Amino acid sequence: ATLSKYQLTPGYLYTGGGFEIRKNIDGLLRAYKAWREAAEDVPPLVLSGKLHSSKNTLATDVTKLIQELDLAESVKLLGFVPTADLPALYAGAQLFVFPSLYEGFGMPALEAMANKTPVIASGVASLPEVVGDAGTLLDPLDSHLWAEAITHISQDPEFRKQQSERGFVRAKSFTWESSARAHVAAYRDA
Repeated sequence: ATLSKYQLTPGYLYTGGGFEIRKNIDGLLRAYKAWREAAEDVPPLVLSGKLHSSKNTLATDVTKLIQELDLAESVKLLGFVPTADLPALYAGAQLFVFPSLYEGFGMPALEAMANKTPVIASGVASLPEVVGDAGTLLDPLDSHLWAEAITHISQDPEFRKQQSERGFVRAKSFTWESSARAHVAAYRDA
């Protein structure tokens, strides 16, 4: 029901967690565009997060960037999504992509793994500690690498299944204590 509310069908790429510049949505959109130009049958990219005014210098004007890169047909902007809808959004995605340049903890990556969604994330800040070997970690500034990894993983259902299972196990291993630490970090970030 949640997916139809957002007019989505399973199998898209998903990223959530906001549009501050440090989230590197710019880099992700450029990698996605490169992938679209190189491949056929590329799934849509779905983005969620509060949209900022174009005057906010700390945020990416994502609407404008999507137009500039000519991606309006294939990128779906959901805006702010209530917490209750997130599990269904994660679960419907074939891949969660999280190219952030800095994260206090990286809660969205953990939430994706808890919903059995394979993760590609930046190998920086706290993300390696969260994702570990249960996902794919990349240099957030190398959009060519991102395009390659997204292509490879989206075309390999067996690998996605392994990542999904490893991520799920890893997410369960995060105790109440690490979750509490995450929330403290998230408040510091906000």
